[in-house]
Amino acid sequence: MRLQVQEATQAQLSSKRFLQKLELSWDNQEEATQPSKKILQKLKLSPSSNEIEEAEAIVDRLKAPTSIKELTISGYTGMACPSWLGSAGYADLVTVSLCDFKRCDTLPCLGLLSHLENLHLKGWDSLVSISCREFCGDCFGESGVRRSFRSLKKLHFEGMTRLQRWEGDGDGRCALSSLLELVLENCCMLEQVTHSLPSLAKITVTGSVSFRGLRNFPSLKRVNVDASGDWIWGSWPRLSSPTSITLCNMPTVNFPPRIGQLHTSLQRLEISHCEQLQHIPEDWPPCTLTHFCVRHCPLLRELPEGMQRLQALEDLEIVSCGRLTDLPDMGGLDSLVRLEISDCGSIKSLPNGGLPSSVQVVSINNCPLLANSCINEGSAYRAKVKRVLVWIDGLLLDRFL
Repeated sequence: MRLQVQEATQAQLSSKRFLQKLELSWDNQEEATQPSKKILQKLKLSPSSNEIEEAEAIVDRLKAPTSIKELTISGYTGMACPSWLGSAGYADLVTVSLCDFKRCDTLPCLGLLSHLENLHLKGWDSLVSISCREFCGDCFGESGVRRSFRSLKKLHFEGMTRLQRWEGDGDGRCALSSLLELVLENCCMLEQVTHSLPSLAKITVTGSVSFRGLRNFPSLKRVNVDASGDWIWGSWPRLSSPTSITLCNMPTVNFPPRIGQLHTSLQRLEISHCEQLQHIPEDWPPCTLTHFCVRHCPLLRELPEGMQRLQALEDLEIVSCGRLTDLPDMGGLDSLVRLEISDCGSIKSLPNGGLPSSVQVVSINNCPLLANSCINEGSAYRAKVKRVLVWIDGLLLDRFL
């Protein structure tokens, strides 16, 4: 059933003051019972002008009431954004999700939504650039700094396949001063974020292969990089005081030396699905780590000997590293509590020097050589794992005294 313009008008949606959550969705696929029509729909090269005009007329008449706190619009087929979207009258609006606006090449002005905290923009296939003048609006405080998006805490760009530029106003006045988290997901042509973002604490860049690097965000604590090239090495010195870094699907063969110890604030480091990685330098990882994880790095031959310096390390995970044959000495890991080794078929035994007395739990899964060594070594093995709960393939062996 297709909604007509007259029906949208009669709905008088803007008068429904009791509404706090509203979702408007365009289903652009025909019914499953009409396969021939579905095929014809896929073959259409461009929409009719009537279809575009009708969608724009309908969404304008489906004006949301100013009482709403959460708004979702998906699959919109018009070329112009709804005229009411972004009005400062929506003072209670906290969450906005605008998905699959495939024909719109300009974002609506949303910066005047004074209580907006979460904004998700996905699948704007025609959007090439974002201008802060249009997106944020002209709202300045006494100091001349934009007061747009003054409550925005999380901004998520997803599947913006043609987006190349997100441009500030050129004078540093557009700061998004409240923004805590930024997610750039599958924005494959976006190169850089030029805003200052003074409060940004977490950034995730995934599937964005053209991305070139980060500015010096003074409050940034958590950095997640996934399938987005190796720009992180150039940005590494500019990270102020990160506490958590996750590197996933990196194309790097050898991690660069002399940067591992730059950040004494770093507590968590996770390296995952780096299928080309063969070597981690000896000066890695930072000595302040409490959690270190290496997963799904099939070509990695050895862990860095520098691990012996990790006196604060509490949790160590080694998963799916098929070429690892030996574990480094762990005698200096005085804070280590938990050790997990999974899917590492070439590791033959625990370190010759045994495990530190702080270790409480060892979990070994799908490591047949290591498991056999632990079971068959007898008294020698017991000397390595005193007072430790040892799990092998989900079965608790014993508490060794």
